[in-house]
Amino acid sequence: MNLLAILVVTVLTSGGPHNAKPIRIRNGVIHVVRNGAVIASAKSGKLKVHLKPGLYRVSGSSPDILQGRTCQVRSVRLRRGHTTRVNLYCSIK
Repeated sequence: MNLLAILVVTVLTSGGPHNAKPIRIRNGVIHVVRNGAVIASAKSGKLKVHLKPGLYRVSGSSPDILQGRTCQVRSVRLRRGHTTRVNLYCSIK
């Protein structure tokens, strides 16, 4: 039995032209935080990481949107042996 959980995070656009589909922000910055410490990060708009089960905070941003400020933060609970997918959105309106 797998004792770890898998977390997959993607930073996407939100808004734009009518009916525009979200697209991955290729320079999106992701941070995964547990107990106040950053334990994983990426600067490619996508992150896949194996972690211990528990509660984490994930945040997404882009240097091209909102002057690099955080676009969205979510709390996620990871369960042993499961994959959790999180989409974080940055508004381009």
